[in-house]
Amino acid sequence: MAKAVTAGRTEVVQQATSAAGEMLRVRRDPSVAAGRRVRSAQRRVTLWSAAAVVPAGGSAVQFFGGGAAPFAGPEVLRTMLYLTLLLVCLVAVVRAASELRERKKVQRLLPPPAPARTVVTARIRPQLQELGRYSEGLRKLAGLTGLDPTSPLARELRDDIITAADTAEKSLRARAAELTDLEHAAATAPADARPGLRTVADQLATDITAGVGEYGNYVTAVSEIVVAGRTMRVDGGELPDGTD
Repeated sequence: MAKAVTAGRTEVVQQATSAAGEMLRVRRDPSVAAGRRVRSAQRRVTLWSAAAVVPAGGSAVQFFGGGAAPFAGPEVLRTMLYLTLLLVCLVAVVRAASELRERKKVQRLLPPPAPARTVVTARIRPQLQELGRYSEGLRKLAGLTGLDPTSPLARELRDDIITAADTAEKSLRARAAELTDLEHAAATAPADARPGLRTVADQLATDITAGVGEYGNYVTAVSEIVVAGRTMRVDGGELPDGTD
């Protein structure tokens, strides 16, 4: 009984640690961070654009409202205030729009964010950790094909490589989540139902392990493409900058 309680506590601690590590990984992901910066710039464009409506409306009323002349007597201060506020808002909109374009340009140069990594049962956790390492390595390899990283061809090739890998990774992680649910269900199911649930769980674990191995083969194939591409680049005379 004491061993079971200790094992349960250890599993809870490991799951909490995995969840915290995943939150930290997502926060540090360059693609996710770039997306946050783009959304922040979009909000600034929207806010400054909305703020410009008030002085623009006030200026329109001053000039076309049919009342006193906008630069006559006491109206001159109000008119100058509206125009100053409008100018400030327009300058801020232009700056925010320029910043948004630059941040979108940076975002396009980065690979898509990695698939989410949910907490899984300890039985399959080592395989999923290995899958995570493969995924991180693949994302680095996909940008090292030897092509100009700013060219559309390089981005298209990178995105194709990563999209295919992410599809496989999402499928494997979905199966791992199913396995986790099955093991939790088997732990509380009636005794007669447990053998069948465990058989299904065993088959899922086997499939996931095989799938991770196939993912590793895919990473190996991509690494061979990278080596071949960079070799062809050097053999073709396109040496890196600074190489004699």
